[in-house]
Amino acid sequence: MSIRQKIITGYLVTFFFFVITGLVGLTAMSSMQRSYEQLIERRVSLVHETQQMLLSFEYEALMARTFYLTGQEEWEAEYRKQALRTEQTLRSIESQLISQEERALFAHLSRSVLNFVTDYAEPLIAVRKQEDLSESERISRIIEATIAQKGTVRGIIRLGEDFVDYQRDLMTQSVQQNAEWITRIQIITSAMAALCLILGLGLAWYLSRTIVEPVWRLEEAAARVGRGDLSGSDLNLESRDEMGRLSRSFSTMVGDLRLLTGRISNTSQQVARLTGEIRTNSELAADAASQTANVLVKTTGKIQLMVGVAREVAATSDKARQRAHQVEEMATSFLSQMEKSRLLTVRAGSALRELENKLESVDQVNEFVKALAEQAALLARRAATEVAFADGGQIADKSQDGTRNFVALAGEMHNRAKDAVEATRNVSGLIDSVQEHAREAVTLMDEDFKIISSGHQLATETGEAFRDIIIQVQTLARQMQEAAVLSEQIAQSLGKISLHTEEQSNLSAQAAVATETLNRLVSELDQAIGAFRS
Repeated sequence: MSIRQKIITGYLVTFFFFVITGLVGLTAMSSMQRSYEQLIERRVSLVHETQQMLLSFEYEALMARTFYLTGQEEWEAEYRKQALRTEQTLRSIESQLISQEERALFAHLSRSVLNFVTDYAEPLIAVRKQEDLSESERISRIIEATIAQKGTVRGIIRLGEDFVDYQRDLMTQSVQQNAEWITRIQIITSAMAALCLILGLGLAWYLSRTIVEPVWRLEEAAARVGRGDLSGSDLNLESRDEMGRLSRSFSTMVGDLRLLTGRISNTSQQVARLTGEIRTNSELAADAASQTANVLVKTTGKIQLMVGVAREVAATSDKARQRAHQVEEMATSFLSQMEKSRLLTVRAGSALRELENKLESVDQVNEFVKALAEQAALLARRAATEVAFADGGQIADKSQDGTRNFVALAGEMHNRAKDAVEATRNVSGLIDSVQEHAREAVTLMDEDFKIISSGHQLATETGEAFRDIIIQVQTLARQMQEAAVLSEQIAQSLGKISLHTEEQSNLSAQAAVATETLNRLVSELDQAIGAFRS
């Protein structure tokens, strides 16, 4: 594996580890948020339906008592309508309960409401409809039953309020548990981020050591070779990266140099023995041929090295082109994901705006209920005023008792109407708060949409940049291949020149001065080789 591949692999491992950690944290947060929202929505729905049920029950009791006093059938019909509505609401609330504690608390409330109907309302309606009783007897029995059931309605309302308070306490506990989970996830995410940082630092230290240590060893070996020490220059690096190949090439070069110096030493000794025989003709020709051959050998070696380098550059360029293609495909995939995210953001914004419109409709319904409650309060106040005015005249004692009871009933109606007005105001406040949060969510979704659009544009520009890089890398690879071909042609031409030089050396070997020159060169060569220790 090359150094570049090691660096890229290390960075990719760290990056993917960090991304996986972030995705796990985000998935946990998203799942917890969905569960939390569903739980809060269910609690709010239970509170709202319970409050509606209590209002319906109060109205049911009011209609029943109105029928007791007046005996008009429209009040009985309105009572039965409200009783049916109350029963349906009780069933709806009961279907949403989960825990045994909720069911037990709600069962007590449900039994109290049903017992009010069966033990109080229906028997008194039957009394009111008995034709064999006089009006005063009916009123008397109704009053006795009402006194016996005194506080029943208020007790049922108190039970409903206790159930609402219990649901609100559960919502508070859910909020606290959600905050605790968020804190835990933040701690875990921070720990994973710290682990990613430590892993990145460890990889950086390992890569730097992998690169620097072979360079130091290679530098020391080159210094020994420069001082003439050819022994013990084997680096023994087992890595397969560029530094490993370079160290092995250096060791091979030193070994070849050691063999070359040995051969040159042997050759110089042989030449020294032959200089006496060819002294008159070979010295000048041998000197010229040796110098020319050395230059040609060095030139040919450099050209061969340049050919190898050109081929390596071409191969590296081809790998870079393949890597750029892979990166381009990744950029295309990332661009597709950004487009999907942008569409999801648009859909979420539309859903929030639709929610805001629905809340406005609910607010209008609440205002209508508030107006009805205010009218009921006004009606009760007028009824109490008229009865009080009528009570000032000359009326029988029994009639006065009925009138006072009606006044008390009208006062109770007035108080319940005030409570209904206050409840509608509270509901209006809740709706306004939810609308405000919905508007804030829409604003945040618009900002997210802008960020995702910006990321989409940046990913597009990145893909175009990688296409330009691929074209440039392909051009570089083609040029390096052409340079390698030209270098091989030059090497072949130099080989032919070397042959001609050898022929000229043979022709010049007969020169008389060649032997003296060769003899001097042999002495110098012996001195030069003596500086190297094998």
